[in-house]
Amino acid sequence: MLKPDAPISERALSRALRNNRVGEKHPQLFGCEPFTPHDLRRTAATQMTALGIERLHVGKILNHSDSGDITAVYDRHSYWNEKQRALAIWETELRSIIDGKLSKVVPIAKARGS
Repeated sequence: MLKPDAPISERALSRALRNNRVGEKHPQLFGCEPFTPHDLRRTAATQMTALGIERLHVGKILNHSDSGDITAVYDRHSYWNEKQRALAIWETELRSIIDGKLSKVVPIAKARGS
């Protein structure tokens, strides 16, 4: 039995999504076709870049390594402010989707060109 104060397993989300599909002919979680945590990461990354967030910052949010990039050895910047800003933009977009309202977020690329 899980204790209320105990941390959840790293695989808890994967298991919950997988268990929803067991024994169901046409499972739909949240009214969607079956999906995985990786699908959520891909969707978030795609939508954030569509909003004009730099790929570098999206990669930092996803905690991707800069393997093969020699500057990664020297660049020790945490990108904290950039990640916070990007996640705030993504939060606003998600809230507008959930609320069924048009987003008021102006993609960064368009704002710069104005």
